[in-house]
Amino acid sequence: MDRPNGTAPQRVQLAEQGVRGSAPATPSMCGRWRTARPIISAALIAACLGCDGAAADGEAEAPPVSWLLQHDPSTQHDCVTALALDGDDLVVAGADGTAQEADPGDLSWRIERVGLDLGRVWERYENPSPRDDRVASVALAGDALYVASHEATAVSGDVEWRIERRDAVDDDPVWSERFSSADDREHPADLVLDGTGLYAVGYAQPMRFDRWRIEKRRLDDGALIWTWEASHEEFDNHPNGVAVSGARVFVGGTDRDRDSQDGSWRVQAHDTATGALAWEQTSNPSSRYDQLTDVAAFEGTVLSIGTEHRETRSVWRIERRDALDGAFEWAVTGVDGIPRAVVMDERGIFVVGHERFDPRSVTALWRVERRDPTDGALLWSDVMQDPEHGSSEATAAALDARGLIIGGWDTAFGEQRSWRVERRDL
Repeated sequence: MDRPNGTAPQRVQLAEQGVRGSAPATPSMCGRWRTARPIISAALIAACLGCDGAAADGEAEAPPVSWLLQHDPSTQHDCVTALALDGDDLVVAGADGTAQEADPGDLSWRIERVGLDLGRVWERYENPSPRDDRVASVALAGDALYVASHEATAVSGDVEWRIERRDAVDDDPVWSERFSSADDREHPADLVLDGTGLYAVGYAQPMRFDRWRIEKRRLDDGALIWTWEASHEEFDNHPNGVAVSGARVFVGGTDRDRDSQDGSWRVQAHDTATGALAWEQTSNPSSRYDQLTDVAAFEGTVLSIGTEHRETRSVWRIERRDALDGAFEWAVTGVDGIPRAVVMDERGIFVVGHERFDPRSVTALWRVERRDPTDGALLWSDVMQDPEHGSSEATAAALDARGLIIGGWDTAFGEQRSWRVERRDL
């Protein structure tokens, strides 16, 4: 299908450069920006990308992809898990399967900085242990890059919570802080910044149950300002998203009943200065496993996204609450699949994730949608359909004055997952 203007999105080749970090650069670490296949007609490229802006009945036309980066760091599964945007620069972070080529249980990660003019890049590959190491979230503020990750110990397999600041210009380390305790597995899930500090959320797993953990740290040296931890004994508690607005930090996640496996949504508001709990609200759309995957806050409202279970499938669900007291305002549901990230400003609500046309199929399709912030009405949506390969998923999103940047994975290089980042001008 041809694009509205008859052109394909800009594809970019970035020269392989050395990786700054814990390992020297090699071709397998640096990966391949997509140039392996010849670029053919614009019509065929648009069909393969599937994101052509075509409108469904009753929807506006989705904006087309204006540029596209596709990257294959390894011969194993690779995917983008986080984006950070500041000015003319973009930081992309995610999983790199290089270490899995030798050991399937060895997970490693990669961070890259790319100018929005697509002319600058540095890369860092890390594999701190021979076990499960993952980067969960990144935040960018001027020349400061903040990273939340977890790192497994080589002997016991316990997982440590790690927050660090690096120089965003040249990737030099500034400070690094860890949290761990005996017999624990600590997993940070997300982080966000304001002018007073860094907020990281995730869960710790002492013995057999999980508990929420929220911490605030100083931006300049990483010193701990406050922490908040809680668990409900009958539940496993997994915070998945954090947002900050004014004097409140908002955290959203999932409580899972260990006996029935019923999962419910939880949203909490905390005072940014002290960490004190201001309010908490829960919802349980079904008697099966419903999960909250991300939150956003803007001008007095808090948005939560996740899934609502229906018979043999899960559908997208979005809830809006009042930021003052958490009062429920509205909820809308959508397509089969899982929404992964939400961002919001005066232009609307933008949700990305994957859609499944057939709930019995394992094939997932990259989906992005825009909704009206007043009532959640769907304004436009776009789904990537790749006839040559198969699954794809959007996992992260960021907004700037020009538009929306989305990161995730597709199978453009073959059966294994590879990095994908795209821009849509609004």
